Amino acid sequence: MWLQEYQVEQQYLSIITMDMVADHSVGLSINGDSSKITFNGNELVNVGTDQTITGRKTFVDTTLGTSSTSTSGEIDGQWTIIKRNAGELYICRTADQNIDNRGLAISADGNTLTFNGRVL
Repeated sequence: MWLQEYQVEQQYLSIITMDMVADHSVGLSINGDSSKITFNGNELVNVGTDQTITGRKTFVDTTLGTSSTSTSGEIDGQWTIIKRNAGELYICRTADQNIDNRGLAISADGNTLTFNGRVL
């Protein structure tokens, strides 16, 4: 698995296998304004609609690509996976990493998943 940001009309984040780089309909994607999450083209979260999510979703053996030339810092327009001071894990646009209620968050105890401040 690897992490890739694409520019197709607007920015979005995709986590895909290397052999699927050219296929923008596969993998886990978060759109540019962080309002939708899709998996293999199927909408999982859309903050503009009422939704009920049931069942268990499991992802295993996932690693993220990294830069071979940098071990720290930020790249404007990119995505960030961070652990905040209170222990929550966030996936968000780098520009939003210090803004409350932006992106996908897992609570420190692992029991609560939120997307842009909305509990899923």
